[in-house]
This record gives sequence, C-alpha cells and structure tokens, in this order.
Amino acid sequence: MSANVPDQLLDVVCLLQTVARQNVQKPQFENLQEPEPVEAPLTRPNKKRRLEKSYAISNPFAATKESENPLRDQYFEAVKFASKLRKRARMETFNPFHQKCASYLINIFYRIPLHKLKEAVEYAQTQVNISLLNYALSVALLHRDDAVEANIQLPSHLTTEPGMYSDMEKVRDNMSNPKANQVMASEVPKRYVDMTNNFTATNLDPENKVAYFREDIGLSLHHRHWHEVYPFEAGDFIAKKNRRGELFYYMHQQAVARYNFDRFSNGLPRVEPFENFREPIKEAYFPKLNQTARSTLFSSRPANCKWHNLHRGDFYIKISTMDRWRDRIFDAIDRGYAYAIDPHTKKEIIKKIDEETGINELANTIEAAESLSWNYRYYGNFHNTGHLLFSYVHDPDHRFQEESGVMSASEAAMRDPLFYRWHAFVDDIFQRYKRTLPPYTIEQRQFKGIEINDVKIRYQEPMPDNDDDDEVDHCNMSNVLRTYWEKDAVDITQGLLKQDVNETNERVYAVFTHLQHRDFEYKIEVKNTLHHDVIGTVRIFLAPHADESGSQDTFNGQRRMFIEMDKFTANLPAEEITNIKRKSVESSVTIPFEKTFMTLSDVQQLVKNDENKLDKDWIKAQNGYCGCGWPHHMLIGKGVPGKGLECDLFVMITNYEDDRVDESPLHQECCDKSSLSYCGVRNKKYPDKKPMGFPFDRTIPNLHATINDFMTDKQEDFERQKKEDPGMEMPPRLSNMIVVPVRVKHEDGPPTCGKTLKDAGFNEEIYV
Repeated sequence: MSANVPDQLLDVVCLLQTVARQNVQKPQFENLQEPEPVEAPLTRPNKKRRLEKSYAISNPFAATKESENPLRDQYFEAVKFASKLRKRARMETFNPFHQKCASYLINIFYRIPLHKLKEAVEYAQTQVNISLLNYALSVALLHRDDAVEANIQLPSHLTTEPGMYSDMEKVRDNMSNPKANQVMASEVPKRYVDMTNNFTATNLDPENKVAYFREDIGLSLHHRHWHEVYPFEAGDFIAKKNRRGELFYYMHQQAVARYNFDRFSNGLPRVEPFENFREPIKEAYFPKLNQTARSTLFSSRPANCKWHNLHRGDFYIKISTMDRWRDRIFDAIDRGYAYAIDPHTKKEIIKKIDEETGINELANTIEAAESLSWNYRYYGNFHNTGHLLFSYVHDPDHRFQEESGVMSASEAAMRDPLFYRWHAFVDDIFQRYKRTLPPYTIEQRQFKGIEINDVKIRYQEPMPDNDDDDEVDHCNMSNVLRTYWEKDAVDITQGLLKQDVNETNERVYAVFTHLQHRDFEYKIEVKNTLHHDVIGTVRIFLAPHADESGSQDTFNGQRRMFIEMDKFTANLPAEEITNIKRKSVESSVTIPFEKTFMTLSDVQQLVKNDENKLDKDWIKAQNGYCGCGWPHHMLIGKGVPGKGLECDLFVMITNYEDDRVDESPLHQECCDKSSLSYCGVRNKKYPDKKPMGFPFDRTIPNLHATINDFMTDKQEDFERQKKEDPGMEMPPRLSNMIVVPVRVKHEDGPPTCGKTLKDAGFNEEIYV
C-alpha cells in the first residue's frame, strides 16, 4: 500500500466534520474510469409503487455506451438525485426516499478512485444535505477496501452532530457566559458543559426510571453505526453480507433483552409488544434534541396518540397495508414457504423456508432490504414503515408542518420507549418462526467428555467496603457484579457552529453521566476426560432469575431474557483440568469506551502512530477495535442496591470443530476481533456456524421446565416422568453446561470521574 493512502483517506474523513466551502467548482474528472467492474448497485425504479413516484429518474449507474466518461456522468447524476432532499431537512434513516438518495451517493463514493474522492465529496457538500452526505460517505468508507486495509477509523457521529444526542440548549447557555467552566490547559481554553441527566422527563413518568438506558449516548452511537455497517439500501456488493438478516434479528433481540434487564432492575415489568396497530400509545416522549446545523427540534409525542394513515408528501401508507404485510409474513411462517421472486427469471416462485437460512431471509424481508427480500412488493416494508408511523404519529398528514420524531433516525430511535415496544413485537414475529423449528436435541446440546466443574467471577481491583446490610457479600465475595455511575467527557467542538465557538478557539467538552461496572474476570474450571486435545467454544449468558412476579422463570420465559456476555475459544488439553481465565474487557459483544467516542483528533493520532510504528498501545487498540459494537460501559445492566438483583449466569462449552468457520476463526487476532457477536467480521463470514443466540434461540416442549431442566439429559421426557413420579429427583445435568447464581449490585452514590474526563484536563476538586 502506498504510504500516502492513509493521508489521502484522512483528508476525506476530515470532510465529515467541516463546513462546505463556498464557490467550489464542478470537478472535471478527466478520463475518470471505473476502478474495477461492479454490478449495477440499484434496482430499476418500480413504476407501480406509490412511494417516491415523483422522484423516479433513470438509473444513473446504467450509463450508455456512448458516454466518454461514464463514471463521471454517474457521479453528477447521483449528486443531482441526492440533492432532491432539502438541505435543511433531517436525514431519516428509515425513510425509503432518504435511503434511496443515500444509496446513489454510497455507491458512487464506493467506486470513485481514491485520488479523486476528496474532490468529489467537496463538490457534493455544496449540493447535498450535509447529514445525508455524511451518512453516505461514512457507509462508503466503512466498505472501501483501501480504507479497510489502511485501518482508517471514523470519528464518532456525536462529534459531528452533537444535537442528535444531547441537549444543545445547555451548551449554548453555557457558552453565552464567558466565565462559565473555563480553565487553561496547554494554553488552550477548555469549557466543560455538564449535560443534565433525565432532561426529557421526571420519575412521575415510570418509563423515566430507565431513561439512563434509553438515552445513553453510547447506545445511540452503536445503533447508528450498526446501520452504517448494515445499510438496507445500497449496492448488493455492500448490502449482501453473510447472515446480514440474522444479525439484524439478533442484535435487536439482544437490545430488547438488555432493556428488560434494566426494567427489572428498576421494578418495571418487561416491555409490552406493540401488536395492536389501532390501540392508543400510552407512552409519551419529549426528546428535546436540536440539530445544531438546522435549528430543528425532533417533534414530541403526547400520550395516547394513535397510528393513522400516513400521508407526508409522496409517502402514503395505510394501516391496513401494515395489517396485510404482517398477515402475509405470518402466513409464510406458518405454511413454511414464501412467495419469492426468482433473482434470475424475476418471476414469482414458491420458496421453502429452510432451517439453515430461514431466519436470515425472514429478517431481510421484515427489515425490507429491497434487494434481499423474498418479494418486496408482496411482503412490503414492514419494519421501516413502523418506525415512520411512530415518528409521524403526532402529525400524520403534515397539516401542522411538524418535524418527525426520533423513531425516524437510527441515531435517536433507541431513546424512545416505543423503539423497544416495536422491536418486542418484531421479535415476536421471529420467535413465531423459531417455534416452527425442532427443539435442540441432546446431541446438539452436549459436548461429550467435557465437564465444567465450577465458574466464579473475581475482581481485578480491591472492592469498596460493603454496605452494612449486605451480609451475603461477607460470605461470598465472588459472583457479584457491581455497577455504579461515572462521568466522562467528549470533545464536541467540531460539531458546533462557528459563531458558537469563542474567538479564543476554545475546546468544548460535553460532560455526561452514564452507567459503568467494575472490571472483572471469569474463572472457569473445565475437565477434558477425552484422550485427545480439543478446542471448545465458551458461551456465556446472563439473565434475571425470577420473572415479574418474583417466581423462578420458566425456560421458555427466561430464554428471551438471556443477554450474551461473551463468546470465545479455549484450548482444552487431553485428560487435564484447565482453569480458563477471561477478562470482562475482552468481551466479544462490546467495544472499548474510547472507541465508541472516538474524535477526529483520535483518528489523526492513529494515522500518525501507524506511520511511525511507535505507539504500542495504539497497536493493541488496532488489534481489538471494530467500530461496530455494544458500548462496553453497558455490558451489565444496572442491578439493584443492597443485596443485588438475583441472576443466573449460564456457561456452555461446545465443540469448536462443529462451530468452525474456516474463513473467520473465533480466536483470530485481527482488527475485527472486538465485536463479533452483534456485528460479525468485516468482509468475512460470521465466525460461528451455530444459530445466533444458541442455545436460547429455540423453545422446548416442556412449558414448565426451568433452566435447570434444560440442562438435563432427560429434558424431553422430564415432564411426563415427573407426573408419574412426583418425588423423582432431577436427572444429572449435561456436563458441558452450568448455571451459577450471581447478583448484580448497584453501588448508588455520586458519579466518579472517568478516564476520558481526566484526560480532558478536568479538575474534579473544582468542578464536581
């Protein structure tokens, strides 16, 4: 790779955080040729569809042979089409027209040679909605081979558009006072703006008890980035990823499970699915988010709004259409086959839904990835349209000219309680399909010769004194997960308007409070009774032990509450006992805090250190970093003070030879290692043959069985045997599984000062 490739890419990345220059001339692109042949990235416009009918234009990627410079012509046509979205409009990730605009830019930015890319983006900035452009450029850079090979990271979207994540009025009020919260550090004035927690409501609204979860900035950044890695509208060379639909199902299922964990931690029941499309929506939400570049607020939703037929410009959808799409999806699941479009003949065929690929195809159809759906015209745009119906529920026909709500945008949708109600229902559809599959057999669940003897959780640092009433901790210091509040900071200067930043060129840091946990380590004692070495896949899950009533949950009820904590491989020598140690910071689910909130300065430093090969810490970060992943500070739910929330920690070891995907081994050491579970591996197959969520993705026939019953080798017959002999003892558990009781304890109190806040020069003694 040429030495100047990272610098050229960095110049393009910097355009994500700059204001468009004036009087930029049209790029000439003399003799600009296609770098390599690629398939046409967009489907032909469907004249029968009512959506976007006034925007139907010829496909710019089907250039005529007469064109002397087809790629140049396609570029200008793509910019022309994308400019149909108003410059001051909000980019709505789930809006089909906005996504169509983005897809034209994504596909052309993906294909333009690197030495012309900066010029192309600079001109597009003068013509196109800046949020749309930033989204499209981010998606293209995440998928370009030259950017992947150079390990070019993208700065956090928070630093570009902070108003999408926090209360910018607080920032403006603070900046209008020249004496507020300023210190000098290295001759650079710094301003720390303490962002108010729970600024959207009070605890008079019960849902506000979990606002810290829904409104966590890292969580919103994760959702934004996931939909950049897995866009549903783009060329097939970007959209058609291995098990893409299944990842959509699993990542969102886990988000709902984690949300339910925190609801239990605050005395709330699990979220109620939104399954009646005509019922009043009891949850109100007032986001108070303001995009700095547009001075436009996300609209609020009063309580007891209802879905109505949506008619906004050329977008028209009836609730009855949603009913029809839902029923057709149900019909396909129940019958076991779908009315699909053959990709070669373009004719309708009957396609059997098989056990191996069914969940992936179903999820692509529900999310409405048009080129990946069984039949887009027949099964519709179910998931995305649901988001839009929620986001415009306050003004469905635009009579009051109100903006959309947060459910329209991937970076803000997870803040709304309705996100979890909607995805709980979407997950119910997936579970309907999973119930058609046979339960896992003993052979599929066991790993003969492998015995898990014990599992403990230990801490890597001294613990604070225990509460006086926490007697259990004095007896058992292990198997207690501890959470607390922490304050951190991120530099948002780049995302502020120039007139908002003082002439002194000060740096502005948003200080925010978030949930955090004590670092810990798993210690797993495993015995291999076989006469040969094996490699095992270690799978770790956590779920509350009891249901809402306080009774032990059944397996079929608890399985959807299990959150994945980690997944990794371990070598198990023959006829030996192995003590496996695994640190929580190595989780396959999460990415480090610093990577979630990466700034442009961080990206520039990475490129500099890569060239000099001096910073060993950076090399370590490179090996463990993937920009897509659950924020590490949210690995564990809040829990409760005092005795803690009683939970079940489930550990299972399966045979790695049965799980292996040779292209992407679980134990690989590469820059894509960090967040395998929810995001997969960039440009490779998902590194686990098992269905995502295994073994909790399927039900068992015994409706009264608990997790302990599930681990027995007689689970299928246990209910019948129990009726015949009520006094019978529990059969022995499968040796490769174990459940140990743990408690998640919240250490309530004032927030501590986090590392990024200290690194920003914050003086805790002065500003607490």
